[in-house]
Amino acid sequence: MSEKSVWVVDDDASIAWVLEKALSKQGYDVKMFNGVRSILAALKTAKPDLVISDIKMPGVDGLKLLELLNENFPMIPVIIMTAYSDLETTISSYKKGAFEYLSKPFDINDALALVARALPVEEIAESTPKRATRPRDNESEPTDDIKTNPEIALGHSAPMQAVFKLIGRIAQSSLNTIILGESGTGKALIARAVHDSSPRKDQPFVTLNTASMPIDSLESELFGYEVGAFKGALGQKIGRLEQANGGTLFLNEVADMSAELQANVVRVLSEKCFYRLGGQTQIDIDIRIIATSSHDLEQRVQSGAFRLDLFHRLNIFNIHLPSLSERLDDLPALLDHFLKRAAETLKLEVKTLSDSAQTLLMNYAWPGNVRELDNLCQRLTVMSASHVIKPEDLGAEFTNIALKTGAGESHQWQREFERRINALLIAGNQDVSRALQNQVDEIMIQSALKHTGGHKQKAAKALGWGRNTLTRKMHDLDL
Repeated sequence: MSEKSVWVVDDDASIAWVLEKALSKQGYDVKMFNGVRSILAALKTAKPDLVISDIKMPGVDGLKLLELLNENFPMIPVIIMTAYSDLETTISSYKKGAFEYLSKPFDINDALALVARALPVEEIAESTPKRATRPRDNESEPTDDIKTNPEIALGHSAPMQAVFKLIGRIAQSSLNTIILGESGTGKALIARAVHDSSPRKDQPFVTLNTASMPIDSLESELFGYEVGAFKGALGQKIGRLEQANGGTLFLNEVADMSAELQANVVRVLSEKCFYRLGGQTQIDIDIRIIATSSHDLEQRVQSGAFRLDLFHRLNIFNIHLPSLSERLDDLPALLDHFLKRAAETLKLEVKTLSDSAQTLLMNYAWPGNVRELDNLCQRLTVMSASHVIKPEDLGAEFTNIALKTGAGESHQWQREFERRINALLIAGNQDVSRALQNQVDEIMIQSALKHTGGHKQKAAKALGWGRNTLTRKMHDLDL
């Protein structure tokens, strides 16, 4: 098998150096370029097997390079990398043909695995030429004017970056999707983002909240009805299915639908047509359904509360939104956004948080997620006497956190730690320091990895270690 060539485009010398060393060690023929113009000149005389390009570079950016490569060399897979990852950029990368999107900082082993996956298998490439990038449909490809909601855009944490990537992958499809997550995580916003980045973006986006509507009314709301279909049906009503024809039907909290209505929805998805209540005329429809649930749908299927056939018809794509407590890296930016928005809406001065108040908010569990955060910022904007929000302005639930994390609890864990040391000494342990240090390291590593969503580089940084230190300690502790 011939040596594969990988071209790297990045004006960051440190990143370029790391990639060059790592890729060369794996046996790839690596060429480095510090800008788009230089790689375009090189493409006149040679072609690589793979291109890895940064987005933010002086002059012509990486997205323009991606567009040019996809138009002129569609057989060359392109991996896009950037430290400035947001939903709009991620979707644009996939739309313009990126094989994959790599967020900086990245684990070099993950990057190498991605390179191996992106490179075409030689035997297949020689016998059956195959496009490495995603297929394009110029007639249905949406434009680049994605209007990203700020609450979504402010998602630089690892869990939200994973959500962005998933939305980017499904952006060009019209397949049904389920969005799962706790109440208040922003499922409706993500549903709208999926629609707005899809080929149906110029068609209707129709919402039906099954949780807030009486069960008896849901069927008529969904299917509509003719005059005289039932007592009180004095005129014709166009249902949500018909309203959404050609576009997207958003079924919010789909788990709350009755068994009978679930069966009717399965029939619609199977036959792609329906009748209004009391009607005789078949109505053909072409819709995409995006459904949400704050419940565990698979568990509901197992208990018989949700139809398996409906679950499989909706669950072609699955997006799981993290809770706010799982994406605390986004909290400062979200706080700033909501406080500014509250001040603008209420026509009051913009309030800012003291460091001690923000620390308390970072330690809060956020059971109500982003919705709770929004409500808190509105309350603080009205109730805080000063333009600087102090801990005492936050409320009882946050005051309790202060008590729990104060000196009393600090002494409690210290006393427990002292008892642990005494127990090891009494047991005759000759290396108490190492035994305790290993236990502490294990707890810190597991907590940091959970906080960063498994991102080792960020976990190491949070702990104040180098990446190699984290790797060595994980190896020593057999983690």
